[in-house]
Amino acid sequence: MRALAIALALTGCTQVKDEFVCSTDADCTTASGATGHCESIQRCSYADTSCDTGSRYGDEAGITADRCTTIDDCIAEVRAGVDDTCVRRGDDTVWCWGDGATEPRQIDVPDGAIAQLDNGGAGLCVRYADGRLNCPSGLVPGDIAISAREVAIGATHSCAVTDDGHVACWGANDRGQLGDNSTNDRDTPANVVELADVAQVASGFKTSLAVTSSGEVWGWGDDSQGQIGRGIAPFDFNSVVPLRADADVAFAAVAVGDLFACGLARDGAVFCWGDNDIGENAQGGTSGENDSPVLVGSLSSIVQIAAGGTHACALRGDGQALCWGRNGSHEATASGSDRLTTPELVVDSSGTPVLLHDITAGARHTCGRTADQGAVVCWGDNAMGQLGATGDGAHPTAVPLACR
Repeated sequence: MRALAIALALTGCTQVKDEFVCSTDADCTTASGATGHCESIQRCSYADTSCDTGSRYGDEAGITADRCTTIDDCIAEVRAGVDDTCVRRGDDTVWCWGDGATEPRQIDVPDGAIAQLDNGGAGLCVRYADGRLNCPSGLVPGDIAISAREVAIGATHSCAVTDDGHVACWGANDRGQLGDNSTNDRDTPANVVELADVAQVASGFKTSLAVTSSGEVWGWGDDSQGQIGRGIAPFDFNSVVPLRADADVAFAAVAVGDLFACGLARDGAVFCWGDNDIGENAQGGTSGENDSPVLVGSLSSIVQIAAGGTHACALRGDGQALCWGRNGSHEATASGSDRLTTPELVVDSSGTPVLLHDITAGARHTCGRTADQGAVVCWGDNAMGQLGATGDGAHPTAVPLACR
């Protein structure tokens, strides 16, 4: 009866159908013998060239019935933290694993349309489409009195881009990482001084960076390894106010690690700066640090960057990911080297490049969403269950996260 109902739908007949949950593609076989695909949300889809993804849900797919499939249907976002990983599902629920627990667990967050999540040493925060900000865990849990259009969680502090294009930060401030012209810790957001028209913000260990709408990069906090990129050799320097990075480049985004940073230029090039002891700057060596952004010559056509503790990754427009830096836990790639001084491709156990839709880097692990179905894959250190799977850790392994 189920297959007959699907066949009727495909021939244009309409009936009221019960929702059907599939487990394998074989469950999506029609009466005529045509096989559909069991999507990650466990609903059947069928080929439809009018859809950008090439497929459309069948008429027994509940609220998704007769709608084009999208990569965000199951997992809309994944974020790797210090020893954990969290995802935002398409149904506006948040799930995390790690910190000693290998099984994904649902996190209690206020109801609403979630636009973004981020996690790090300073906790987990959720930003809603209406600008509300709530942090279920961390140094300052609960509602954050700010209306934000982006949030970035660091090791012991957090920052957000406000609706009017300014930046406000809260948490620890011992190195000036809040940018409010002081070293006073804050449990409520404090405005970063002398900074406006901000498009993106990133929070690292004790350093913060922001990109303005014109493409300038500004940084504040710890600059002991040149991670602000101001072009002056560091002498254990802290800046309690924003300083401009020394680069004649229009940037689209920045990412901050422990003591280094990388920036994505608008033309798809990548620049890195700061500590380079483990190859974080991807310059082919491990000598010293760079106090100004330096070009990663082997990278082009990059659409996203991510920085972990001491490793970084870049995602090309074709979905291939390349990583470098510390690799002692295979947080970069399956390479046998414990440090990579130039970018290397992320591959599966057969040596085939893994195609990703996006990528995120934690302290010593990395995760992403696959380009085809948006499933979560992780690799690297798994001592605290942060991979959510039992693979070898060297290759991206799918997280068994059900989508119902």
